[in-house]
Amino acid sequence: MRKILLPFVLMGAMSLPLVACDVEPEGGDATDTNRPDGEVSPDTDVPVTTKYFAVIVTDSEIFPTHRTVGTNPCATAAPPLYAHGADIDAVGLFDGDQLIGYLDTVDYQEGGLCNSSPNNPSTMQDSDEAKGAPNAKINENFVALGGGFLTGEFAGAPEIQSGDIIIVYEVGTKCAGNNNCGGVNEGYAVFVATDLDCVNDASYPYSSCGVMLSDDAEGEATLTVSGF
Repeated sequence: MRKILLPFVLMGAMSLPLVACDVEPEGGDATDTNRPDGEVSPDTDVPVTTKYFAVIVTDSEIFPTHRTVGTNPCATAAPPLYAHGADIDAVGLFDGDQLIGYLDTVDYQEGGLCNSSPNNPSTMQDSDEAKGAPNAKINENFVALGGGFLTGEFAGAPEIQSGDIIIVYEVGTKCAGNNNCGGVNEGYAVFVATDLDCVNDASYPYSSCGVMLSDDAEGEATLTVSGF
């Protein structure tokens, strides 16, 4: 019985009208009907957003010619501290007035321009002093850059967003936000960066992995994140 009916079934199927079906091509790229030419949208059309998690503070371009006595940039640091260049107490990340966090992980390199002078050595080089909330006084609890850099990520590794506020607490006329510190404001540049390794992976101004926020900050500086 099944052998007799089979030809009739096949004939019935052949007599049905043909219906066109859209079939997605192999590889997962479907025709984009929102495009006027109906082209296939390649995966490369999707923008890749760079994310930033670190901050770089550096006086490498400023210190060699900043506050010099003669041609020696190291001659202005007074004993017994010999705190050369920008003196960084802390760096804070804020969403408006709300604190997101202070530096928790840091990488540091002192500039090395003043180490050769036995009478004026580089000191204040403990990078841990830049971690946490600002607590510096004129003679303690900060790290001196001396033509070098400090780069750090914040506690909890938050992503730095456009519109955030970064405050760099540099020991100058203010210490830990207080106005009666009695120091001198030193200059430095500030960048947001993809990670701690940006300063090792790219040369100043770190354009391949960082965005400059300021190249003329001094003292305690409040900077709005922008440029990306």
